[in-house]
Parts: sequence; C-alpha cells; structure tokens
Amino acid sequence: MTDFQNMTDDEFDAYITANRDENPSEKAEEEKRVAAGKWQDWLGPAYDEMPAEHIVEFVSHAQDIEARYPEDDSESDQNWALFTTLLAILGETTLAEQRVNLAKENFGARQALISAAAAASVEMERSGMSEVKAAQALGLSRSPLRRHLGKNK
Repeated sequence: MTDFQNMTDDEFDAYITANRDENPSEKAEEEKRVAAGKWQDWLGPAYDEMPAEHIVEFVSHAQDIEARYPEDDSESDQNWALFTTLLAILGETTLAEQRVNLAKENFGARQALISAAAAASVEMERSGMSEVKAAQALGLSRSPLRRHLGKNK
C-alpha cells in the first residue's frame, strides 16, 4: 500500500503520472480528446457518446472534407459533408438511403451528391468497397462520385 501522506508533492505527481496508464478508461478518454482536437466543439454532444475509434475515423474524413470544401468557398457544403460523415460513422445512414435522397425531387441535387460522397467515403474505407461498387450502390456513374470525393479537379 502506498503511503500518500508522507509523499512530497513531486513524489505524488510522479506517482500519479506513472500510474495514470493503469486506468484504461482515463487513457482512452485522453486519446479520444487528443484525436478530436478542434473537432470536439463541432461534434457537440455526439463527442461524449462516440468511442475513440469513431473519433479517429471522423477526424480522418473531416480533414479530407476540409480540403475538398474550403470553408471560405463552401462552408455549407463542408458542414453538410461533415454531418453526413458523422451519420455514416454512427450507422445512421447507408448508401441505400443516400441513393433514395439522390432520387428525391425535393432534395437539393448538390446536397444529395455531397451526402452520397460522404457516406460512400466512409463505406469504402470501412469495407474496402471500390469506387465503382460505391457508385453502383448509389445509382451513379463513377465520375460524379470521384468529383465529390475531390479526385477529379
């Protein structure tokens, strides 16, 4: 048993630092916080419910989305893609649902393509699905999908 009462402040700090890794939940929370970085505020309440691996996955996609839709030019497009990416990571949208959105007359064509590309990006990374298969699942040709993935500029 450790005698905390007779430890100096420096010894106590060293003990806490050395033993911090023994609590896996604290370590996981720290990894999650570091991975989220600037995205923690954007994620809002979803951040608290997401496991670290989902945070890492989201940040990876978010960085691609930032490059694809610079905030100055298309902040709403960027937010739409981020939102759909979050839904896809959480399992709350699928390529089949995105295909329906693409077909709906009342759904904006640009937003539908942005959402479809975001969901496809998550699915392709997770399952190894090819762009061709993802485009087919969405009822698209490969070109529009590639364009909205930032691969045809």
